[in-house]
Formats: sequence, structure tokens, C-alpha cells
Amino acid sequence: MSYDVIKALHLISVMSWMAGLLYLPRLFVYHAETTIGSVRAETFKVMERRLLKAIMNPAMIASFCSLLRRRSACSLCWASDRESQASDHTNATGRRAWV
Repeated sequence: MSYDVIKALHLISVMSWMAGLLYLPRLFVYHAETTIGSVRAETFKVMERRLLKAIMNPAMIASFCSLLRRRSACSLCWASDRESQASDHTNATGRRAWV
């Protein structure tokens, strides 16, 4: 996969996960304000469960997996950058100069 595709996947998954983290407490407040055992309370239970299992958990997993994939893709680029920088900072004797 391209680095840009992985980066976009990471951004979308983190945004979805954070949106769920911000919305879930609001659902808990609404749920706490309803009477126990009512139809509305059961509706909030279903909404909370679906938010957690269908949106937040997959988004969390996708964000961590894409983060690891991005890190591994970047490490190859960073290694080649470090090698080129090391060769740029050598003095006439061939030793690495302090920058």
C-alpha cells in the first residue's frame, strides 16, 4: 500500500475513534436520565453497544494497525535519510563532522 493511503486510513480511523469517545459519555448521560427498564433505556443500551462494537473498536484497531504500518514504512525512509545525512557531514579525513 502507498504511504498516503495508509496515512489517510490512519487519519480517518483516529477521527472515528475520537468521535466515538466524545459521543459515548453523552449516551451514558442520556441513559442515566431515563427510568430503569423503560423502552428508552433499552434503546440507549443498544446504541451504546453498537457504538462500541461496530464503530469504536474497529476504528481503534485500524488506527493502531495503520500506525504500526506507517512506522515501518517510515523507518525505511528514515534509514536512507540518515545514511545520506551521515555522508553529507564528513570532513576531508573521512570522519564524521559534528553538526
